[in-house]
Amino acid sequence: MNIILIILVFGVIIFFHELGHFVVAKINHITVLEFSMGFGPKLFAFTKKETKYTLRLIPLGGYCMMLHDDDEEHTDGTDENSFDKKSVWARMATILAGPAMNFVIAFLFSLIIIHFCGSDPADIGVVYNDELIAEYEQKAEECEILAKEYEAAGKTEEAEEKTDEAEYYTAAVQEIKDSFKGNYPAEEAGIQAGDKVVKIEGSNVKNFRELQIYLQIYGDGSPINLTLEREDGTEYETTVYPAETPNGYKVGIISVGYQLPEGFGELCKYAALETRYWVKATFLSLKLIVTRQVSSDEVSGPIGVAKSMNNTFNEAAKSSMLDLLLNWLNYIVLLSANLGVMNLLPIPGLDGGRFLFLLIELVTRKKVPKEKENVITLIGFILVMALMVVILFNDIKNVFF
Repeated sequence: MNIILIILVFGVIIFFHELGHFVVAKINHITVLEFSMGFGPKLFAFTKKETKYTLRLIPLGGYCMMLHDDDEEHTDGTDENSFDKKSVWARMATILAGPAMNFVIAFLFSLIIIHFCGSDPADIGVVYNDELIAEYEQKAEECEILAKEYEAAGKTEEAEEKTDEAEYYTAAVQEIKDSFKGNYPAEEAGIQAGDKVVKIEGSNVKNFRELQIYLQIYGDGSPINLTLEREDGTEYETTVYPAETPNGYKVGIISVGYQLPEGFGELCKYAALETRYWVKATFLSLKLIVTRQVSSDEVSGPIGVAKSMNNTFNEAAKSSMLDLLLNWLNYIVLLSANLGVMNLLPIPGLDGGRFLFLLIELVTRKKVPKEKENVITLIGFILVMALMVVILFNDIKNVFF
């Protein structure tokens, strides 16, 4: 079951990426010779009009092969439906359509996830301080008293619920005391429950997860400059000094939690913010890789991602089929946004590299010589394949050894 779900995740994001190229190529009357899902040996194929549709053995890729002037097998170079014969704007649109479709799919699938799970706005629900500890201790005491009363009255189920609540508050108090030892960074910085985080170090924030990720990546105890907004709309700036805890550096706040959308407009807004979050996370990951802030062992390829999906699906299946479906959709959103960003990088061999050649043509009003473009593209393709081999090697090493 999990193997099928994993293959479908890769299949969906690749299919819609290539479909983006295909649809815009057809709109611009560009001949598509083959629309393929997968690489390697052909499993199934049929032809409709000028296009062959194929399903191939290895489900980790696909392609939309268009007619080019230098394709001597299919044209003598005079076919008006060749990709090279179309305007630079038509070619740009066709190239960008693949990554654009990935962002569209990430948004559409996010609509389903947000509908059931909600979104995490950057609103602060709780600020750790001595008053909160006193409040939690009082609630724990009240729950213990009620538990005894219910037990005396023979209400076993209610008694167990109140006992669980008391244990929750007691554990929360102990964790806060052990972690912060009376030093509450957020409170000292003037942050209050109900405030909204607007910026971290000048970077806009829309989801509470962005603050959590920032602390995970840059959490070395250095001061953090924040811009926040009070409930009355007043913005203010402050600097918070994270405290070192057994679980890393923390500032002592909790979000309001995930909020379900009210109406279709808010649903679309939250879905757009979810897509934005994964796009931003992809750029951040690239930055960390380029600046060597993460080791090669921490970079996952297809095998590592598949292992992660397998573990997640196993846990979700224990809960319900809906949880399993939502986690499956979440991986599609994550990887689709990732694929969209990666393909836009100006690297020869990727959509971004091809777009760069078209941009040069638009500016200079001259096409880059085909021979030079092919050589540069080949070099880029070899480098990308070499990188994939390294990532695959790390995958095998990390997963199996």
